[in-house]
Amino acid sequence: MPQVLNKNFCKHSFHLWHMNENLSDLIKLLNPSKSELSEINSHKTLKRRKQNICSRILLNLISNKKTILKYDELGKPFCENFKFISISHSDNFCGIVTSNENIGLDIQKKKTNIEKLSSRFVSPGERLVKFNNEIDKIHYIWCFKESIYKILNHPNCSFKKNIYTEKFKRNKIYGFFKNKSNKTNFEAFLKKIDDYYITIASIK
Repeated sequence: MPQVLNKNFCKHSFHLWHMNENLSDLIKLLNPSKSELSEINSHKTLKRRKQNICSRILLNLISNKKTILKYDELGKPFCENFKFISISHSDNFCGIVTSNENIGLDIQKKKTNIEKLSSRFVSPGERLVKFNNEIDKIHYIWCFKESIYKILNHPNCSFKKNIYTEKFKRNKIYGFFKNKSNKTNFEAFLKKIDDYYITIASIK
């Protein structure tokens, strides 16, 4: 199984896998239970089935034993082996972060139409945030907000109205979530591999 990155960030452990196996080989690697197989088959597309299987295999490898991957009512993943986990897929990449802190991972493949899409999630003030490449900046803002959203696990959160990017500094991005009742600061590690953007966010 081709893991391309295993890295520790303070309390966070990040594992990335480039998926190039076919479905039958992945099923053999997982050796799924009946309930796992049922959940895998509930996904309509081949890509989503492969992504679901890869998440489970990767979690088993990290745990060094069979681990039951579960999801809460809002779709947030959890398991008994780690206090917090976060999972993300994009095209042929599958990533998992495990941590003692609430954590959010997002992986996004580069999109040619990202500037057009940015009006949906980038606020006017965020247009002024400095970064050395505008296309990279927009992708990282997107990933950062996705990562924060996973931590919040809040279905009514607006990327444009509630989550803000303040600055980039070295290999990190900083921002906050704000609504009428509270404000929470966040930071995230940044990583780029080929055409994939990765953020690992936590509460600051």
